[in-house]
Amino acid sequence: MSEQAPLPKPTGAAVGAPDIDGAVAATAARLTGPVLGNRFDVNFGFSGMEKLAAQLRDVRTRTGWERRFGSPEAFLAGTRRLYACLEQEWTAPGASRPLYADFLDLAGRPEAAALFRDSAGNWSRLAEPARAADPDAGASGSRALFDELAALVDGSLALERRAVTLLRTPVLRGGRPGTRGTPRASSVPPGSRPPRRP
Repeated sequence: MSEQAPLPKPTGAAVGAPDIDGAVAATAARLTGPVLGNRFDVNFGFSGMEKLAAQLRDVRTRTGWERRFGSPEAFLAGTRRLYACLEQEWTAPGASRPLYADFLDLAGRPEAAALFRDSAGNWSRLAEPARAADPDAGASGSRALFDELAALVDGSLALERRAVTLLRTPVLRGGRPGTRGTPRASSVPPGSRPPRRP
């Protein structure tokens, strides 16, 4: 069993206030657009999710999971790797969505946080049958599994698209939609009224 990657350790004191709006915008941009700036970008973000769902459903081409992972050995390797990528290696359980949801709560974006938490549940529900999949289940068993996994990817994609739409909506201090503003430790807590200006 693989170990999760260690979290980075701070290397010094913070310089300036955190750029919460910039961090949220960067995540939204990477989910919806290029990450590396090359042709491998199709494997990341929403396009990567669409590609995974399509390959799970593909019964005709070599890139489809049915053909790519047709032998019991390949099936076992592919499904276990999928589990590890979503729950263990270079990620946190739930494909790291719970950690991001916690950040969004702190940033005053509770609606988007709730959607990412729901998506995390889908990713974990997808990972578990991949981990437990029987390589000797036969063609009908693997087809049923791949269809189930594709539907869960679709569910996460829909939730995360809704979340990104919310993230692209400017917020008031305190986390409510409205004018641009970064919630700060001294801000009014989410859900309460901002102070009146004199």
